[in-house]
Amino acid sequence: MDRTGVRCDRIAFGVGPRVILKRGLVSAMSVPSAELVSQLVERICASSQFEKSPRSQELLRYLSDCSLKDPAASITEHQVGVALFGWRQDLDPGSDTIVRVQVSQLRKKLEHYFVTDGRDEPTVIHIPRGSYAPAFDLREHALQEAESPHILPLVLPGPVPVPAAPRRSFLSAVILSSAATALVVSAAFLIYGRATADHVATPALDRFWSGFRNGRAAEVVVTDANLAMFSDVVGHMISLNDYRTGYPREQLDGIQDSQTRRFAEAMVRTHNTGMQDASTLAGLSLLLSRYRVAVNAISARDFRMPQPDNLVLLGHPKGNPWIRLFDDRLNFRYDYDWQAQTDKIVNQAPHSGEQASYTADFGKEGYCVVACLPKPMHQGTALLIYGSDLSSLEAGGHFVCDENSIAQLYKRLGVTPGKAPPYLEVLLKTKLLENLAPEFEIIAHRIPKV
Repeated sequence: MDRTGVRCDRIAFGVGPRVILKRGLVSAMSVPSAELVSQLVERICASSQFEKSPRSQELLRYLSDCSLKDPAASITEHQVGVALFGWRQDLDPGSDTIVRVQVSQLRKKLEHYFVTDGRDEPTVIHIPRGSYAPAFDLREHALQEAESPHILPLVLPGPVPVPAAPRRSFLSAVILSSAATALVVSAAFLIYGRATADHVATPALDRFWSGFRNGRAAEVVVTDANLAMFSDVVGHMISLNDYRTGYPREQLDGIQDSQTRRFAEAMVRTHNTGMQDASTLAGLSLLLSRYRVAVNAISARDFRMPQPDNLVLLGHPKGNPWIRLFDDRLNFRYDYDWQAQTDKIVNQAPHSGEQASYTADFGKEGYCVVACLPKPMHQGTALLIYGSDLSSLEAGGHFVCDENSIAQLYKRLGVTPGKAPPYLEVLLKTKLLENLAPEFEIIAHRIPKV
């Protein structure tokens, strides 16, 4: 699905090969020719969205030319800064955010173009988050649903039964459909399978997840990815109260521009979640099957409190406002700088050597918070995993399913698993590489007062 709100019957998996999903079949995707893309770029630059923005035109032409000349090469922030914004060769990209800001604005302009002036274009150009290289995709005009790239349609069945055997239960725990199921299941099994095998001793994991072994199911609330995009359109985060009472109608009524309103309406027609949420859910399902804990998956848009089950919340408040339920007990909170268009984690009470806030460096490093807390009124346990970006969220999913990572945390606390506190809050720093978070480290922690 493309970011423009028009179904392309296509999903891209990270930096790997793209595939078309049609009624469960997978086939190679046709790639538009360089000549067609160049002609499309000129039509975009002449459109109402771009005609008064020469900088966006120049940036789009440059990025498209780079991708067409060498599709396999990555485009770096420093490369763009030197070519278009007068950077010196020795300039530290961290000292100037203009490239990130301009690319972010270009990304939004492209999204707007393909649901307005360019809604009938056979080829879609989008810039995946975490990358500066445009992607060029063919789409089918007859399919006009609102969905996104790197976003999966959220198909949520009924509760997953408590499994009889871990390996078999994993196949029934994942919420994805079509060929995507096989890919995510296979990947998650390779990533998590060894850590969750019954014969492997995992005392740290056993302790960390002890609060979920109380006879209750685990309700996993995944990100409403369209809400995050909707927030970008209206220029502010949707509050939890508005989200569960007047969303989206009240917010749509406040949009005066007709084209922007149609774009926003297209986004809120469907429920979508990210590949990172799907992968994290798969790993959690496999792990919890070992502890004979049933897993129920639900979109943030459909979730309501109170619920008697244990709770897992995925995604930061732009895409999952239910995180806000725990703001008064969290030291590390997500925030978004609308002017600089950057995500950050705010440290409410910095300790010695800690920063007051941790701002994500687009495509290079991010941050993830993992917090285990009692639910309101102590009806079960809640686990929160939210990142400054989607890739960092996935790093949090790996952290809570990995024996070595949790053991390292307990070593940092100076305790054995048997004496580890049941509730805690951890801040991870993630190293990003092409939409992935291959490395992460613990940089701060808190023991909340409950």
